[in-house]
Amino acid sequence: MKAVARAFLILLMLLTAAPVSAQDATLEQAKQFMAKRDAVAAYTLLKPLEDERAGDPDFDYLLGIAALDAGHATEAVFALERVLAVNPNHPLARAEIGRAYFQLGEVETSRRQFEAVKKGPIPAEAEATIQKFLDVIGQVQASTRTTVFGYLEAAIGHDSNVNSGTTATSTPAVPGFSPGVINPGAREQSDTFGNIAAGASVRHPVSPGFALLASVDGTQRLNVDKDNFDQGTVGANLGLEFNRSVNKFTLTAQAQQLSFDYRRFRDTVGLVGQWQRQVSNEGVVSAFLQYARLEYPGQSFRDTDRKVGGLAYAHVFGGTYAPAVYASAYYGNEDERDSTRPDQGHRLKGIRFGGQLTFNSQLSAFAHASYEKRDYGGPFAPVFGFPQHREDKQTDLRAGLSYAPAKSWSVTPQVIYTDNKSNVTLTDFNRVQAFIAVRREFR
Repeated sequence: MKAVARAFLILLMLLTAAPVSAQDATLEQAKQFMAKRDAVAAYTLLKPLEDERAGDPDFDYLLGIAALDAGHATEAVFALERVLAVNPNHPLARAEIGRAYFQLGEVETSRRQFEAVKKGPIPAEAEATIQKFLDVIGQVQASTRTTVFGYLEAAIGHDSNVNSGTTATSTPAVPGFSPGVINPGAREQSDTFGNIAAGASVRHPVSPGFALLASVDGTQRLNVDKDNFDQGTVGANLGLEFNRSVNKFTLTAQAQQLSFDYRRFRDTVGLVGQWQRQVSNEGVVSAFLQYARLEYPGQSFRDTDRKVGGLAYAHVFGGTYAPAVYASAYYGNEDERDSTRPDQGHRLKGIRFGGQLTFNSQLSAFAHASYEKRDYGGPFAPVFGFPQHREDKQTDLRAGLSYAPAKSWSVTPQVIYTDNKSNVTLTDFNRVQAFIAVRREFR
């Protein structure tokens, strides 16, 4: 609520309204108190004069905002209603009464008042501030009713390395073996692709602070020429959400199937637990633990158990179109289930960071970066005699723009660069993907 109150001060400066016309000493002194954020002093000054001056829009407006900020929301509603009775087009009074209704718990009435203000001729910055209030109201309403969200997305682009293949043409010398020519199918291959994705989620409150979560999603990439590398996923999640004050806890069961060339390649099931805490008006800290069981049909020697934990922090800076940044770090293991194949397990650690800059209500830019180091537990492909233990250092960079041409629609051009530096020739590669996606959301 502090963030909402602060945003409202910005709104008061941005909206245009008739200034106080009766420039008497009492109203001037009340205005000075409000400018110093001393609403109690302003309320104490004006309240005794209510019987005498009620009906004067300038007096009623100052009394209303002073009462509201001093904690007397009901009295604020009465005073602001008198303003609107005289001047129904007073945007500040209507916005303030919306805030008063919100404090009284009349969320739907509050929403209607803000929507009415937003329809008027107001500056773009003020419209964005009001939208923040409407977003908060939407969150409050969502916490008490079942909400459903869905999306459809289509993308087209170019991939410099659809198979994550190496650029090398031969393997290095291995004791007892001569350098071997790498199969062309394992080398870098580029192609144009299309991608389709869809998903749906539902949140069902069971009691105050407790809700059930469920979602399904799927993607399918279609390469133009290299269709043997077409890739698809389908997944489902089922979870619980518990909110208590500034803390939120979620526990989610996950299942996903990954396919290549329309054949099952990997099945994953697991659990993710997450804690989030609002540490300030702008900052959120979180921690998570994940366990996943990865199984490869027909290739059981690759099966692993993944255990990862991490910490993250996100920060939204002040301002109408506030930039946002985040950073996280994690550590874990993938333990092989076949004790004779330690090369399939590895230790992993990584960092991620990024941010978003919003230019206006339609356009924003984003950038993300991550780095992960993986140390494998045994010689790579021991059946072929490779002596070294595999070590990968992977860097991923992503940048793009998001444009909203209409409500619920977005167009997102972006570029992704991946560089996996490995001490094993076959797993050393880099990759560039450039594409544009069009998304339609349903709420």
